[in-house]
Amino acid sequence: MRVDTGATLLLFDDEVSDNTSSTTGATFFEGGAISVFDADSTLRATRTVFRNNRLDAPQDHGRGGAVAVHGGTNLFVEDCWFDTNHAEND
Repeated sequence: MRVDTGATLLLFDDEVSDNTSSTTGATFFEGGAISVFDADSTLRATRTVFRNNRLDAPQDHGRGGAVAVHGGTNLFVEDCWFDTNHAEND
């Protein structure tokens, strides 16, 4: 999921699990489950579990097993649990 262009994603008492990002043809890969991309975009997660999310990216072109965040974006995380998320670069 991509949070872009000033959008806000609110997660409360939620679970984000078993997502894989491995798009081919892109120059950069971000976040196995969520990418917070554009300035003024916001991810606010409270009591949320991020489990078993995975990013498969070629040749060191990726980041964020569960969540990737760009500079200028807003990230608020409270009482969350990150378990078994993985970002792998071939």
